[in-house]
Amino acid sequence: MGIGQFIYDFQTLFAGAGALIAARIAVKPVWTQIGLLQTQSNGVLREMLSQRQGEIEQSRAAMAHKVEEPLNALGSIFYQYEFEGAISEEEAFFHDQRLTDASAWYSYEYRWRDNEDVETARLALLSKLDLLLDALRDIHRPAHTEQHDEDHSIPDQEWEEFVARGDRAKGEVEVISRSVKDALNTVMNGMMLETLAVKSRLKKLDKSIISG
Repeated sequence: MGIGQFIYDFQTLFAGAGALIAARIAVKPVWTQIGLLQTQSNGVLREMLSQRQGEIEQSRAAMAHKVEEPLNALGSIFYQYEFEGAISEEEAFFHDQRLTDASAWYSYEYRWRDNEDVETARLALLSKLDLLLDALRDIHRPAHTEQHDEDHSIPDQEWEEFVARGDRAKGEVEVISRSVKDALNTVMNGMMLETLAVKSRLKKLDKSIISG
Protein backbone atom coordinates (compact mmCIF):
# COMPACT_ATOMS: atom_id res chain seq x y z
CA MET A 1 0.00 0.00 0.00
CA GLY A 2 2.89 2.36 0.75
CA ILE A 3 4.46 1.85 -2.65
CA GLY A 4 1.12 2.07 -4.38
CA GLN A 5 0.25 5.28 -2.54
CA PHE A 6 3.67 6.72 -3.40
CA ILE A 7 3.21 5.96 -7.08
CA TYR A 8 -0.31 7.36 -6.96
CA ASP A 9 0.84 10.56 -5.31
CA PHE A 10 3.73 11.16 -7.74
CA GLN A 11 2.31 9.71 -10.94
CA THR A 12 2.19 13.11 -12.61
CA LEU A 13 5.85 13.67 -11.82
CA PHE A 14 6.77 10.23 -13.13
CA ALA A 15 4.77 10.82 -16.29
CA GLY A 16 6.53 14.15 -16.86
CA ALA A 17 9.94 12.65 -16.28
CA GLY A 18 9.15 9.84 -18.66
CA ALA A 19 8.03 12.30 -21.29
CA LEU A 20 11.26 14.27 -20.94
CA ILE A 21 13.36 11.13 -21.28
CA ALA A 22 11.38 10.05 -24.35
CA ALA A 23 11.70 13.54 -25.86
CA ARG A 24 15.45 13.55 -25.28
CA ILE A 25 15.78 10.14 -26.93
CA ALA A 26 13.65 11.30 -29.84
CA VAL A 27 15.43 14.62 -30.35
CA LYS A 28 18.97 13.28 -30.17
CA PRO A 29 19.01 12.06 -33.82
CA VAL A 30 17.59 15.43 -34.88
CA TRP A 31 20.39 17.33 -33.14
CA THR A 32 22.91 14.94 -34.64
CA GLN A 33 21.48 15.60 -38.10
CA ILE A 34 21.54 19.37 -37.50
CA GLY A 35 25.18 19.12 -36.45
CA LEU A 36 26.05 17.21 -39.60
CA LEU A 37 24.24 19.75 -41.75
CA GLN A 38 26.10 22.60 -40.01
CA THR A 39 29.42 20.85 -40.59
CA GLN A 40 28.57 20.35 -44.26
CA SER A 41 27.48 23.99 -44.54
CA ASN A 42 30.74 25.12 -42.95
CA GLY A 43 32.65 22.95 -45.41
CA VAL A 44 30.88 24.55 -48.39
CA LEU A 45 31.43 28.04 -46.97
CA ARG A 46 35.08 27.26 -46.39
CA GLU A 47 35.49 26.24 -50.02
CA MET A 48 33.85 29.47 -51.18
CA LEU A 49 36.06 31.57 -48.92
CA SER A 50 39.17 29.73 -50.08
CA GLN A 51 38.24 30.46 -53.68
CA ARG A 52 37.65 34.11 -52.83
CA GLN A 53 41.03 34.32 -51.12
CA GLY A 54 42.73 32.89 -54.20
CA GLU A 55 40.80 35.29 -56.43
CA ILE A 56 41.93 38.33 -54.47
CA GLU A 57 45.54 37.17 -54.42
CA GLN A 58 45.47 36.66 -58.20
CA SER A 59 43.98 40.10 -58.79
CA ARG A 60 46.58 41.79 -56.56
CA ALA A 61 49.39 40.02 -58.38
CA ALA A 62 47.97 41.06 -61.74
CA MET A 63 47.57 44.66 -60.56
CA ALA A 64 51.16 44.74 -59.37
CA HIS A 65 52.42 43.53 -62.73
CA LYS A 66 50.09 45.40 -65.09
CA VAL A 67 49.66 48.74 -63.30
CA GLU A 68 52.11 49.13 -60.44
CA GLU A 69 55.24 48.23 -62.42
CA PRO A 70 54.79 50.83 -65.20
CA LEU A 71 53.72 53.43 -62.65
CA ASN A 72 56.83 52.79 -60.55
CA ALA A 73 58.96 53.02 -63.68
CA LEU A 74 57.60 56.51 -64.34
CA GLY A 75 58.14 57.52 -60.71
CA SER A 76 61.75 56.41 -60.77
CA ILE A 77 62.75 59.00 -63.36
CA PHE A 78 61.83 61.85 -61.03
CA TYR A 79 64.50 60.71 -58.60
CA GLN A 80 66.92 60.55 -61.51
CA TYR A 81 66.12 64.10 -62.58
CA GLU A 82 65.71 65.62 -59.15
CA PHE A 83 68.70 67.91 -59.76
CA GLU A 84 68.85 67.71 -63.55
CA GLY A 85 65.52 68.90 -64.94
CA ALA A 86 62.09 67.73 -66.08
CA ILE A 87 60.96 64.63 -67.92
CA SER A 88 61.83 64.65 -71.63
CA GLU A 89 59.41 64.35 -74.53
CA GLU A 90 60.82 60.93 -75.46
CA GLU A 91 60.37 59.61 -71.93
CA ALA A 92 56.86 61.05 -71.76
CA PHE A 93 55.98 59.21 -74.97
CA PHE A 94 57.43 55.92 -73.71
CA HIS A 95 55.57 56.05 -70.40
CA ASP A 96 52.41 57.22 -72.13
CA GLN A 97 52.43 53.99 -74.15
CA ARG A 98 53.01 51.76 -71.12
CA LEU A 99 50.41 53.44 -68.95
CA THR A 100 47.88 53.54 -71.79
CA ASP A 101 48.21 49.76 -71.96
CA ALA A 102 47.79 49.56 -68.18
CA SER A 103 44.65 51.72 -68.26
CA ALA A 104 43.14 49.70 -71.11
CA TRP A 105 43.84 46.44 -69.29
CA TYR A 106 42.32 47.68 -66.05
CA SER A 107 39.28 49.11 -67.84
CA TYR A 108 38.42 46.24 -70.17
CA GLU A 109 40.42 43.10 -69.39
CA TYR A 110 40.46 43.03 -65.58
CA ARG A 111 38.33 39.95 -64.84
CA TRP A 112 38.16 39.70 -61.05
CA ARG A 113 35.30 40.74 -58.77
CA ASP A 114 35.91 43.57 -56.31
CA ASN A 115 34.02 44.46 -53.18
CA GLU A 116 32.21 47.79 -53.04
CA ASP A 117 35.06 49.74 -51.43
CA VAL A 118 37.66 48.43 -53.85
CA GLU A 119 35.39 49.11 -56.83
CA THR A 120 35.01 52.73 -55.71
CA ALA A 121 38.79 53.01 -55.35
CA ARG A 122 39.23 51.38 -58.76
CA LEU A 123 37.11 54.04 -60.48
CA ALA A 124 39.08 56.78 -58.69
CA LEU A 125 42.33 55.22 -59.88
CA LEU A 126 41.17 55.11 -63.49
CA SER A 127 40.11 58.76 -63.30
CA LYS A 128 43.50 59.86 -61.95
CA LEU A 129 45.27 57.68 -64.48
CA ASP A 130 43.45 59.53 -67.26
CA LEU A 131 44.78 62.82 -65.88
CA LEU A 132 48.30 61.45 -65.88
CA LEU A 133 48.00 60.25 -69.48
CA ASP A 134 46.72 63.68 -70.53
CA ALA A 135 49.76 65.32 -68.93
CA LEU A 136 52.20 62.92 -70.60
CA ARG A 137 50.59 63.52 -73.98
CA ASP A 138 50.73 67.26 -73.51
CA ILE A 139 54.48 66.89 -72.97
CA HIS A 140 55.36 64.81 -76.00
CA ARG A 141 52.85 66.01 -78.60
CA PRO A 142 54.70 69.25 -79.51
CA ALA A 143 57.80 67.17 -80.29
CA HIS A 144 56.08 65.25 -83.09
CA THR A 145 53.61 67.90 -84.29
CA GLU A 146 54.30 70.49 -86.97
CA GLN A 147 52.71 73.90 -86.75
CA HIS A 148 52.30 74.01 -90.50
CA ASP A 149 52.09 70.96 -92.72
CA GLU A 150 49.99 69.59 -95.56
CA ASP A 151 47.18 68.53 -93.22
CA HIS A 152 46.70 71.64 -91.09
CA SER A 153 48.07 75.05 -90.12
CA ILE A 154 47.97 76.07 -86.47
CA PRO A 155 47.74 79.83 -85.76
CA ASP A 156 50.70 81.29 -83.88
CA GLN A 157 48.75 82.02 -80.71
CA GLU A 158 47.32 78.50 -80.55
CA TRP A 159 50.73 77.03 -81.26
CA GLU A 160 52.36 79.04 -78.49
CA GLU A 161 49.73 77.85 -76.04
CA PHE A 162 50.16 74.29 -77.31
CA VAL A 163 53.89 74.40 -76.62
CA ALA A 164 53.43 76.25 -73.33
CA ARG A 165 50.97 73.62 -72.18
CA GLY A 166 53.61 70.95 -72.78
CA ASP A 167 56.13 72.91 -70.72
CA ARG A 168 53.66 73.31 -67.86
CA ALA A 169 52.84 69.62 -67.94
CA LYS A 170 56.51 68.80 -67.35
CA GLY A 171 56.22 70.47 -63.97
CA GLU A 172 52.85 68.88 -63.17
CA VAL A 173 53.34 65.26 -64.15
CA GLU A 174 55.30 64.28 -61.03
CA VAL A 175 52.56 65.49 -58.68
CA ILE A 176 49.88 63.80 -60.78
CA SER A 177 51.82 60.54 -60.85
CA ARG A 178 52.05 60.59 -57.06
CA SER A 179 48.28 61.00 -56.80
CA VAL A 180 47.87 58.00 -59.10
CA LYS A 181 50.24 56.02 -56.90
CA ASP A 182 48.17 56.95 -53.84
CA ALA A 183 45.00 55.83 -55.62
CA LEU A 184 46.65 52.55 -56.56
CA ASN A 185 47.72 52.00 -52.94
CA THR A 186 44.10 52.51 -51.87
CA VAL A 187 43.01 49.77 -54.26
CA MET A 188 45.75 47.39 -53.16
CA ASN A 189 45.14 48.06 -49.46
CA GLY A 190 41.43 47.42 -49.93
CA MET A 191 42.23 44.05 -51.43
CA MET A 192 44.61 43.27 -48.59
CA LEU A 193 41.97 44.12 -45.96
CA GLU A 194 39.49 41.78 -47.58
CA THR A 195 42.13 39.05 -47.69
CA LEU A 196 42.73 39.45 -43.95
CA ALA A 197 38.98 39.30 -43.28
CA VAL A 198 38.65 36.12 -45.34
CA LYS A 199 41.59 34.51 -43.53
CA SER A 200 40.02 35.37 -40.17
CA ARG A 201 36.73 33.73 -41.17
CA LEU A 202 38.56 30.68 -42.46
CA LYS A 203 40.36 30.30 -39.14
CA LYS A 204 37.08 30.40 -37.23
CA LEU A 205 35.47 27.94 -39.62
CA ASP A 206 38.37 25.51 -39.27
CA LYS A 207 37.94 25.54 -35.49
CA SER A 208 34.21 24.97 -35.87
CA ILE A 209 34.70 22.09 -38.31
CA ILE A 210 37.30 20.43 -36.10
CA SER A 211 35.15 20.74 -32.98
CA GLY A 212 32.15 19.49 -34.94
